Amino acid sequence: MSVKDKKAKKVSAMVGTKQCFVPTTLQRFASDHMKKQVIKGAHTEIVVEPRCYVGGKVNPQVAELLVSAYLRKCSKQDLENGRITVEDGLLIIRDTHGNPVARVRKQKIIQEFMAKT
Repeated sequence: MSVKDKKAKKVSAMVGTKQCFVPTTLQRFASDHMKKQVIKGAHTEIVVEPRCYVGGKVNPQVAELLVSAYLRKCSKQDLENGRITVEDGLLIIRDTHGNPVARVRKQKIIQEFMAKT
């Protein structure tokens, strides 16, 4: 049995348990866009990756990154169509049916979006 087969067997065996070593899309997104925290020791170096879910909810830092990335790709047309509404210091992102998906209260994100459009 080759090393590749052993690794594949280990990953497939771990998928059914609580800990899964296959990185999810959200984990890859967070690790690509967040600042990595490195702990350096005498003979080791440990990279601390953020937890995507905290207490059954999305980590607020990861959620902020997701919203920022989405708003960077949005245009003025989305604002005119009502998919994104800004009122009284609250930015609301809606899905195609008009249901609110995310509410943003962070003024920095709102100001960046409004300056772009």
